[in-house]
This record gives sequence, structure tokens and C-alpha cells, in this order.
Amino acid sequence: SDDFGLGIKQTKLMSKIVKAYKNRNGRYFQTIMARTNPLRYHSFRMYKVLPIILMCLFVTSITLFIYYFLRKYYTLKYIFAISFLLVFLFILQMPSTSEGFFWFSAYITYMVPAILTFILIPILLKAISTNYYFLKIVLSVVSTILCVAIIGSNEISFLIVDLLILFLYINHKLVSKKHNLVLLILLIVCLISSIFEILAPGNFVRLTTFEYSNNFVLSIFGSLFLTALSFIRWGIPLLIVSVFYSLYFGIPLSNRIAISKTNFIIDFRLSVLFFLAFIYLSNIIFLWSTGSSPFAAKRGLNIIYLFFILGWFFNLQFFLNKQIGTLKIQQTKISQLLLIASILLVLLMPFSLNYNISTAYIDLISGKAKKYDNELNNRYQLIDSCKTDSLVVPALSNIPKTIFFRDIKEGYMKKDYNNKLYSKYFGKSYIYLDSKNPEIKSNQETLKEFGKKKRKKWFDAKNKKQNNIK
Repeated sequence: SDDFGLGIKQTKLMSKIVKAYKNRNGRYFQTIMARTNPLRYHSFRMYKVLPIILMCLFVTSITLFIYYFLRKYYTLKYIFAISFLLVFLFILQMPSTSEGFFWFSAYITYMVPAILTFILIPILLKAISTNYYFLKIVLSVVSTILCVAIIGSNEISFLIVDLLILFLYINHKLVSKKHNLVLLILLIVCLISSIFEILAPGNFVRLTTFEYSNNFVLSIFGSLFLTALSFIRWGIPLLIVSVFYSLYFGIPLSNRIAISKTNFIIDFRLSVLFFLAFIYLSNIIFLWSTGSSPFAAKRGLNIIYLFFILGWFFNLQFFLNKQIGTLKIQQTKISQLLLIASILLVLLMPFSLNYNISTAYIDLISGKAKKYDNELNNRYQLIDSCKTDSLVVPALSNIPKTIFFRDIKEGYMKKDYNNKLYSKYFGKSYIYLDSKNPEIKSNQETLKEFGKKKRKKWFDAKNKKQNNIK
């Protein structure tokens, strides 16, 4: 429904930004990105293509990000493998694939700035390290623009950028004993942008819509619990992949770094501190502003989990780099068995019915995704052919969890937010469902029904063949 709301052509861009800043939130870049919604131009085909483009950009940005750090130590084959491993782990346990890649309103707010962050980091590090004055200025300006855009997208992203710049500045000061002018200026710009985003009148208006927001005790102590819960919730697949990564990629990489004598100059304790601070402060943001955990608003949790993975593996690699001189790890039978066991477990993960990858292929092979697409296309044709001012449309019968987030509701509800935006987009007084949409079925239920249908189809074909013979 939000996507259709953003598809309604209203005021000019600057007027829209000011109106949103005063009445809804301070996410100025999100308001700009909303103008790219294909539904504004009634292009449903492009609306379906955009998630594919987004996923390609996501994978590409992570690959280029990894390439920047490992290009001196690994060939492209290994860089692609590590990038695939990170993407695999993210998709596997991604809190909500629909809110991450398929809901336009959510992915322009969270996934697009995440991609921009992967682009920002190599550019920023190059701006810091280069000795060419003109290149330093150009890269610094690009970094500044990216920082301002990311901060104006959502509160989790501005926290990531602020902590990143602060970490790089403090780490540079500890290592070189000098101030870095580029980082100092960028830190000031980020703080100003963050204050501008936070103090938007629309944020305070939005806070009044959440009953349990602004609870200091809940925010401080609840975030401690949620931080610990993050490690428990995501820990098992993360540990399995970490064993595989360490034995196959991490330890060899540490050896290559030690031989080349060009170590990542990072204060390990500072890095761990900022990693934990990111998780804790992210939870505070959600608890303070909404009174609920990010586990309830999964679009934001997607980004927390994404940078949780990256922070985990970067700190794991820093630890291996730090210990490689004192910790002599050889190719023993135990290490080989651990490697084989971790590989087998990683290969089995996509077949677990509890993870997103299995949900995706079940949605495809069961036909739910195709039927869902057909039902929506039939609904749009019905709306377009309807000459009356209002109409009732059939409820969905097939709902694929991978791509579905929200639909209009049944019955005439004039004040319902979803139905109101949906109806306005199509130029109707009201549009609603003839009955309630069914609950999303579990993977087990879907496979059971799919098996029954296939078995019935097989028996029917067999009986028909026998009757023909007779």
C-alpha cells in the first residue's frame, strides 16, 4: 500500500521534502528516492524488474567492497567465493526478504543506503590514503555526498556512517598520533546531517503514534537483552560458516598478510568495541522511537543483521591477523575434519526448511509465486476495466512468503490506511477484498499440499491411462 501511496503524483519535490520533514520524518533522501517509484508512471513491469536490479547491485557492491580489501592477497576467484559466502549467509537468515528486496518503500529506505555504504567505504579509504591532492579532493567530495545521502535515509544507516567515520578517525589518531583532516571534516558534516535528521519536527510527530516510545528504562536495559539475543538468534550458522572461513580463507589470508608485511592497521579492541556499540545503539533507536524491538520491524533488522555479519567477519579476520604470529595453526587431521564438517554443514543449510533459501525454492516449485503474480495481474485488469467509482476484488489464494509483505483488507473501511492509498492510486472511492486473505502457510504445509496435488495428478493420469487401455 505504501508503494501505491508513493506512486500518487502530488506536489513538487522540494515541497514534498519540506512537508515530509515537518510532518512525518527527517529522512530527506528517502523522500527523493521515492520519486523513482515506477508506479508513479504506472509501470508495473518496471516495478517487478527493480528488485532484480537491486539484488544485482547488492551483490556487485559487496563484491567490489571485498575486492578493495583483498585484491593484493587473493585472485578474483577467491574474492568471488568470499563475497558469495557473505551474501549466502545474509540471504539465509535475512529477517525479511520481502521487506529487503521486494517492498519498494522499504528497500529505498534501507537497502539502497546499505549499498551506498559499501560504495562509500573504499572511496573514503582511498581519499585518506592517496597522496594526489586533486584525487583526494574529488574522493572527499564524493564521500561527503554519499554520507549526507545515507544519513538522510534512515536512523540505522546514519548510525552506521557516524560510527564508521568516528572509528576511522580515532583509529587513525591512535595509530599515526595525528589528526586526519579529511576524516575530521567528514565527521563534522556527518554530525550536522545527523542532527538535522534527528531534530526534524516530523520525527516528534511520528513518536506520538507509538504508545510505548520514549521509554528510557526500556531502551537502555532492553537493548542489552536484544544485543545478547542477536548472537543467540544468528549464532549457529554464523559459527559454522566462521569455521569454514577461518580454515579455508582467513588463516591463509593472515599468512599472506604477515609475509607481505602490509597488515591492516586496526586497533582490534577498538574495532570490537564499535561493533558491539553498533548492535546496542541500533536496538536503542528502535526501542526509544517505537517502544518495540527491531525484530518487529524487520526491514530495519535486515540492515542490522547485514552489518552484524560484516562486523563479525572483519573482527574475526583482525583476530586471526593479530594471533597468526603466536598461534601456530597447522594442517592437522583435526583441522581437516573441521573443514570438511563445516563444508558439509554449509552445503546442507539451504535445504533446511527454516531458512529463506528453502522458502524461495518452495515458493517457486509449488507454483505459489506464479499463481500470486497471475492473481495480481487479474486484479489490476479488473480494476482497469471497472467503470464504477468503487469495486470489490477477490482475495488472494496463493501468498508466497518470499515476496509478499502487505495487501489491502476485506470489507469497506473508509479510514483504513492501506485501502485508502490503494483506492486513491487507482482513482476510485474505495477498493477492498471480498474476503480475508489466507494466512501465509509454512514450508512444511506448502510441501505437504504440493505433494498431495502431485500424487493426485499422478493417480489421475494413471487411472486415465488404464481406462484408455480397457
